[in-house]
Amino acid sequence: MQFTSVVLALCISGFAAAKGHEKNGTAVAGAAMDGKHGQIGGSKTKNSTHGNSEKKQCSELSRLTKLVDLVNNSTKLTELETKHNMTADKITKLKDSAAKATTRLTELQSNTTLTSQCAIVNAGDKLQGQCKEMKMLTKMMDVAGNATALSEMAAKKNWTDAEADKFKAHAANATMKLNKLKSNTTLVDACATVKKGSSSASQSEKSNGVGQLVGNLLFTVVISGAAALLMV
Repeated sequence: MQFTSVVLALCISGFAAAKGHEKNGTAVAGAAMDGKHGQIGGSKTKNSTHGNSEKKQCSELSRLTKLVDLVNNSTKLTELETKHNMTADKITKLKDSAAKATTRLTELQSNTTLTSQCAIVNAGDKLQGQCKEMKMLTKMMDVAGNATALSEMAAKKNWTDAEADKFKAHAANATMKLNKLKSNTTLVDACATVKKGSSSASQSEKSNGVGQLVGNLLFTVVISGAAALLMV
């Protein structure tokens, strides 16, 4: 258990400064039909360039997988078509894009090293998303449960009484979700480590610019041992 905790801490610290965004089916479909591809900013260092290239491939792998899965799921495809009033022509174009993407997707999936690394990256992104959600829900409930704080927010945002009541209702509905997240002690500890690691990385980058290098090194050290842990 102690070794596992150390591995988790190291892995999370490597991910602390990373920024990930989860694409939904609509975004995937839109990008496919528009022929757009995700772009990753360039870097002056070789390590950062390699990291960006890998991140770009992981993003492409995720996007193409979602596109192909969407087209192969008649229920999801029908829901998307109905929700966005897609014409038959747009549906055909989407299916054509998925068909063309299959070859590239197969190529990416055949690279076991890449898929293993992407699993770690995706798990890190998922963890960060859960940490942000837990932080947001906690703040929401804190405000809703504090008459003074709620009054101040209502005044700041010019809420009507109905809007304030709606906010409180949302907070009440979020209670179950927040309690479920907080009941996962591994997640709570991991989020604390992410927060601490992010602060440390930020200070390091300001002082000597080696934050990214350290993160990449830790990623390499723990990539094999932490995969299963982060995917839980």
